[in-house]
Amino acid sequence: LVYQILELGKQYQWESGLDFGTGSGCIPISLKKNRSDWGISGMDISAAALEVADENARLNGVEVHWKNQDILERKAWATMPSYDFIVNVS
Repeated sequence: LVYQILELGKQYQWESGLDFGTGSGCIPISLKKNRSDWGISGMDISAAALEVADENARLNGVEVHWKNQDILERKAWATMPSYDFIVNVS
């Protein structure tokens, strides 16, 4: 999945992306390690999961913006920035 996103990013000249339901953060961390110029965010409803993701990002030497938010909460949509791509793995 990460490889496909990186390849598509070359075609479309993406600059930012969001992984929602990020869990441990493996997808946004992998993306950021390969594309340090991209602004990458990870979102999860679980604060505990985001603590793990933040530690994983620190261990991998990358900076990912984490959001503790429920993607299904419509009120929050108005405050979300726009992204070039959104990842969701169910």
